Amino acid sequence: MNSINRFAVVVVGVVGASGVAANDYIPQPYVGAQYGHTNFNRGALNHVNQNHITARVGAEMFQLLGLEARVGTGFTTVDKGGNRVKGRYNYGVFGVVNLPTDTAISPYVLGGYTHVSTGINGRNFRDDSAAYGLGLNWNVSDAVSVNGEFMRLVDNDWSRQSTTAFGVKYNF
Repeated sequence: MNSINRFAVVVVGVVGASGVAANDYIPQPYVGAQYGHTNFNRGALNHVNQNHITARVGAEMFQLLGLEARVGTGFTTVDKGGNRVKGRYNYGVFGVVNLPTDTAISPYVLGGYTHVSTGINGRNFRDDSAAYGLGLNWNVSDAVSVNGEFMRLVDNDWSRQSTTAFGVKYNF
């Protein structure tokens, strides 16, 4: 038995033993949007604060796990220390772990990969990095929830970017 077959047997065994029903396997797609505030640091440029919007699309699977893709853009240009800084765009893919609760408010954590492009004095700087964060969803109905989150978009040798965002999500 090769390693792929062994892995499949283990997954089927774990899922079967967990008591997960067949309808738990059906992905629950969603779309969303966020408005946020990014704190940008690169080299001597520290604490440059910008506003951004982000579109989200994803699917929750097994009630606990999800996959999500995001694309966003900054819409403010900031002059700081003789430099003109503009968050151009960012995109990323993430795994999401939803922590179920018995209330309308549920926490989540996410991690994945982000690519960010920032303009400084007309030059483009691109950063790739692991990204991670945490947030809270508040279900206002079966289909609509609002959320707040903190996320580290970029954390590498050249740049550090963190964002605080608030948004809305629609579950299909």
